[in-house]
Amino acid sequence: EAYSNLPMTAEISSKLSARQKTLTEVLIKELEVTPEWTPRGGLKAIRNPVCLLIKLKMITQACDLFLAICSKTMEVHVKGVQLEGSTVTYVKQVGEVFFCTMTDVIKEFIKAFPQEKMSALVVWASAELRILMNQMVKQIFTPQAPLNSIAECVVSLREQCVLLKEFGLD
Repeated sequence: EAYSNLPMTAEISSKLSARQKTLTEVLIKELEVTPEWTPRGGLKAIRNPVCLLIKLKMITQACDLFLAICSKTMEVHVKGVQLEGSTVTYVKQVGEVFFCTMTDVIKEFIKAFPQEKMSALVVWASAELRILMNQMVKQIFTPQAPLNSIAECVVSLREQCVLLKEFGLD
């Protein structure tokens, strides 16, 4: 308090605020998902910018940006699975990619964000699962699909869902 009346205090405070604003803008720009964005470096590559935003008390924005990147990462990884061979093989591969990526996201999220942001993760995971299921329904439930193939696909996806139980997202 003795220093708050000094003339330089206001100037230093102003400069500090300006630098903090600039840093925040740079971090947000670094975490924005653009159409040409690719998941290079994986989720670990975004850990530092996310942590810095959290330290700057921008937790909600960090969370939103983190989950947007996770959605794009999920999309890129799932689209990378080629539809070669049987539908059952494809569904198993997509399930493996999806649930492994989901597990990685959950682990990173738990490391980075406070407990009170868990609801955002649950909402995000639910939305991503809905996207996957819409995609799988189109692949699995076709008029020419044999019943045993449909059953095998459903069993495979249910087994892979067990990975989420470990985090309480079953």
